Amino acid sequence: MKRAWSIIWKIALVLCVVGLVLLAIGWVTGGLRPLSLNSGHLEIGSTHDQHIDEQSLDAFTTIEIDTDTMAISVVAGDHFGLKVDATNTPRDITWTDQSGTLKLHQQSRVADIQGISERVTAVITVPSDAELTSVSVQSSAAMVTIGADCDTLTVQTTAGVINVSGAVKGDATVTSSAGAITVSGTTGSISASTDAGVVTITGASAAIDVRSTVGAVTVTVPGSWASTNYTLTTTIGSINASGSGAPARIGFGSVQGGPATGYALLLKIETTVGAITASLGS
Repeated sequence: MKRAWSIIWKIALVLCVVGLVLLAIGWVTGGLRPLSLNSGHLEIGSTHDQHIDEQSLDAFTTIEIDTDTMAISVVAGDHFGLKVDATNTPRDITWTDQSGTLKLHQQSRVADIQGISERVTAVITVPSDAELTSVSVQSSAAMVTIGADCDTLTVQTTAGVINVSGAVKGDATVTSSAGAITVSGTTGSISASTDAGVVTITGASAAIDVRSTVGAVTVTVPGSWASTNYTLTTTIGSINASGSGAPARIGFGSVQGGPATGYALLLKIETTVGAITASLGS
């Protein structure tokens, strides 16, 4: 009986988390907008098109992005460039390239429109041999793709997919309230967390911290479990680990191990609902 009640409250907790995530998604993707009836049309605001195409920017070493619904791609090329295509958007877009920092900002504009079907994309190009010291992306509801190398990386999105294929020399922190996270590039350390979404880590890293509230987690790194400090925790969902010296599969709870000292690699994986799969070795 106690086990049944334990499962019930855990399910209730998960449903509550999902409800809060969906509420947050609705808020950041539109929120509460004033409605009016004009000539038989239900009007919610106004839209406009905006296009930016700058392919000869001054060199920059830092990227700072703060967007609402803009899909972001940072790619490696042979020049410093910025291209933005916004169609039927109610949000204004501004940018600056000063003192070695490229800033891109998308803000909401309250006006009157007859519905929203916007499409906004931005592509930032940096030379493949450029040395980016840091990349920071704050997004509400859009895909974020990082394909260029940098020293440090921070990506946070409320509802959006995050893909990182570029190498990060130092710390990489990626967070999504509702969206899948994939990190295939090598990192000095990686911290990835999502409330609702699949997390996949395949790039080598000196330290890994992965957490998913609702969703599967898959981790593949070189090495062996014997030389890895790790903590795997799940409330509802199984833990599956494979590789040399992998711990046995468990259905609930947590498992941890590894040497107490002498190793730099830390693997920590947590999920409230969803399977966890980890693999170390070739």
